[in-house]
Amino acid sequence: MKDPVADICLVVEGTYPFVMGGVSTWLHGLVGALPERTFSVLCVVADEAAKARRFAYELPRNIVQVEVVSLRRTARAASRPQRNLDPEWRSAVPALVRGPLSEASTEAICEAFRAGFGEGQARAPISADAFLADPSVWEQCVQAYTAEASSESFAGHVWTWKGAVEPLLALAAAPLPKARLYHTISTGYAGWLAARAAVEQRAPLLVTEHGIYTKERRIELGRATWLADRIDARECPDITAPHFRRWWIRHFMALSATLYQHAAEILTIHGGNTALQLRDGAPARKLRVIPNGVDVDRIERRVAEARSGAAPRAGFTVGFIGRVSPIKDVPTLIDAAALAAERVPGLRVRIMGPMDEDPSYSKRCLEHAARVAPGVVSFDGPVDIAAGLAACDAVVLTSISEAQPLVILEAFAAGLPVVATRVGAVPELLFGAPGDDADLGAAGIVTPIGSPVATAAAFEALDASPQRCAALGEVGRHRVRRFYRGSEMIRAYRETYAAHLEQGVAAW
Repeated sequence: MKDPVADICLVVEGTYPFVMGGVSTWLHGLVGALPERTFSVLCVVADEAAKARRFAYELPRNIVQVEVVSLRRTARAASRPQRNLDPEWRSAVPALVRGPLSEASTEAICEAFRAGFGEGQARAPISADAFLADPSVWEQCVQAYTAEASSESFAGHVWTWKGAVEPLLALAAAPLPKARLYHTISTGYAGWLAARAAVEQRAPLLVTEHGIYTKERRIELGRATWLADRIDARECPDITAPHFRRWWIRHFMALSATLYQHAAEILTIHGGNTALQLRDGAPARKLRVIPNGVDVDRIERRVAEARSGAAPRAGFTVGFIGRVSPIKDVPTLIDAAALAAERVPGLRVRIMGPMDEDPSYSKRCLEHAARVAPGVVSFDGPVDIAAGLAACDAVVLTSISEAQPLVILEAFAAGLPVVATRVGAVPELLFGAPGDDADLGAAGIVTPIGSPVATAAAFEALDASPQRCAALGEVGRHRVRRFYRGSEMIRAYRETYAAHLEQGVAAW
């Protein structure tokens, strides 16, 4: 039996349908709201073991296929006969590994990319060792070392090349669901695979970026312990970052540029992202903003139902709703809770969300909370969003990077004030975009990144003035009702899908 050909193939990296919350919640809602379209899901995971994880969601009926591919092949898969290296790959992949340095080199990568993934070409695997053993590729590797990294370890340089090449080659041989349109939710590896799929199938390609992939990789690289040149920085400027850190940043920018050149349209959820997309090579003519939205009426109704049967709370309760991961900076929240508890009797900070994304980080957070805020901070795991909101007096985010957090819109729909760091679209959400939105006033308190003192002060201010707390929550309720309705977001995607499906064959 032939695999189904979906209307839209969603290409994701490490999220839906395995991880709950954030982008996964957004995708699950989008698919369910478009029953007239069929979807497949192509999910990129770290390794073969991750493919065995259970789905975190019950899939909607209009998802007709799920294909999971890993960035690292098993020894058994890698031992299969290798195909010879295509001539175009001798220039394309090394260029992707080094990163494009100009518009001309970006276009050269894309031309080689299209030649390497022409329609109907069989995709047999190539190992990273076989790739680097090709004389032409090895010469380029050595030349890059001489030109860019001669003061660094040559072995480290070769291992860096191999580490970058391996996932690209694995994805070059991965199976692809057939679809009439491909839609990826990030650049990076998922974006690279989506570009390959669009080229092979001659299908249109859409990109929707929530967080900007290269920005998040910069943050991770600034904190990475696996790089010998570790520096203490949240986001290291390219020109001052040590060599291997600059190298990896440039590599991820190359992947983004390749995707952007092949995309028919590049979407994002707030205007602040567009400058970063332009920096990474996105053509301005392809950019468009479609804001996030939530089902306000449904959230209001379910929160009211949850509150009606709940016992009165003693003390002030702040809720963090999201996955426990480094980018959320949970230790800052724990420290803020410890500080605020000294002046807010009965303070409770509930951390509600999955803890399996980074088990070692979750363990450190649990231990830290037990040391500095026992009896104040609780880790409650995944919860029903409405029930979680109903149990809170305010919602908090201490993230070091966000785009346009859905949880803030959900908190607004529940009439709750928000305390959140100055990242992404947070200031616009809490204070409003210029014009009618800003005229509504503030819906919460914005704090600096990594400041337990400012976050604790915000908790104290809200606890001290129930009237202010209620007023901020009411502004949020008006803002989400006027500017962030989920029905408007769904309408925009329905029309966008229809336009590109009608167009059909891709034209780059």
